[in-house]
Amino acid sequence: MFSYITKQSLFSLGTILIEPQIEHLGIEVQRLLRRHQSGDFGCVDPYDADQNLKAIESDEGILSQYDVVIGETTIVICVMTEGDRSYTVIFALDKEKLKFLIDPENGNNQEPEGS
Repeated sequence: MFSYITKQSLFSLGTILIEPQIEHLGIEVQRLLRRHQSGDFGCVDPYDADQNLKAIESDEGILSQYDVVIGETTIVICVMTEGDRSYTVIFALDKEKLKFLIDPENGNNQEPEGS
């Protein structure tokens, strides 16, 4: 017999906005959203985690940060939900690392010509 642990959603995410380069890298955004929404705020410090828990009750912004390993590079992905819960934004903290991961040759994330 299997047993499953279901984590309760603590708040609404609203509209989800994702930095396009993050989707390009194949990061499991849904997994990060589930963690964020269930109170697993990732690698934020204890003070910020406590502030997030208070923010859930007081309708303030909530910020999570997750270390995501891509190849040999670790990048911090942030998930931020606005206080009014109208939207959640997912973005990379280090834009230079993100550019490098997309195009290791020169860190250039521009679309190829003719696309």
